[in-house]
Amino acid sequence: MSAALKTGAVLVGFGGPRNLDDVEPMFSRIFGGAPVPPPVLRAGLQKYELLGGSSPLPRIAAEIASKLKIAAGHGELALDAVEPGFQFSEPLVADAVDLVTGAGCQRLLYLSLTPFHSNSAYFAPLEQVRVAARAQGAEVVAAEPIGLTPEYVAATATRLQAALKGAIEPLVVFTAHSLPLDGSEDTKRYDDELQATAEQVMQLLPEEERGFWFFGYTSRGARGASWLEPEVSEAIPCAQKLDSKTLVVCPLGFATDHMEVLYDLDIKLRGEVEEAGLSYRRAETLGSADDALAAYIHVAKEALNA
Repeated sequence: MSAALKTGAVLVGFGGPRNLDDVEPMFSRIFGGAPVPPPVLRAGLQKYELLGGSSPLPRIAAEIASKLKIAAGHGELALDAVEPGFQFSEPLVADAVDLVTGAGCQRLLYLSLTPFHSNSAYFAPLEQVRVAARAQGAEVVAAEPIGLTPEYVAATATRLQAALKGAIEPLVVFTAHSLPLDGSEDTKRYDDELQATAEQVMQLLPEEERGFWFFGYTSRGARGASWLEPEVSEAIPCAQKLDSKTLVVCPLGFATDHMEVLYDLDIKLRGEVEEAGLSYRRAETLGSADDALAAYIHVAKEALNA
């Protein structure tokens, strides 16, 4: 009887700079190696300066990977190695694949930090993993995104309920990264997943806290195509019509803190909300908390046992 294949997980996300020196190389990768337009680079640097000069994503990904290793050591997961890798910052996806295959793993589990299906953030990095694994003679098993699990829904509801506590006449505002309407994305599937998950989250709140809610998209890109709407800022006139006093933002489409949460929501959107005379609150993202880990373990087990 042949020995079972050793299995290692590659935990993949968009990426983020550890310091300001990392910003230009990351943007260069985003632009496919082409020169980064100076205004785009300046804007990116200014945003990361406001966030303290770095992204928390590499640290959070390392914490999740470490907890998954501990879970594997306790027998919760059949994994022999776990390594984080990113699309656009170091360690890159190929670096993570090299480490996992270097540990003797011939089967790789793709785990995405992106909680819902999109071509750019879920399927494109999956293909990066497949290409790198093929070069090492390894096979790839893909886990589904964690946003489709009951654990993700429950953890999000817990954080939303905490943010709602004491809020005056709140309007719950769910949000996720916008996608272009240029045919490059399955925007219907993406929107359907998010809307259904938002409904599930609201159903887990105590009945007295299930008020009006709004869904809007954030962080639309620079390319000229139309993007998914409504924009999250459109929640402001909606709140005013409803006589709501507080926008309680739930970053449903973001499993961790990074630029789109800490700048686009906590700085840009917050400024617009407060300028309109309303209060701003935000539910925490799941990050590397234990209830978030349960969602990763759920999808990992499903994929490994399929």
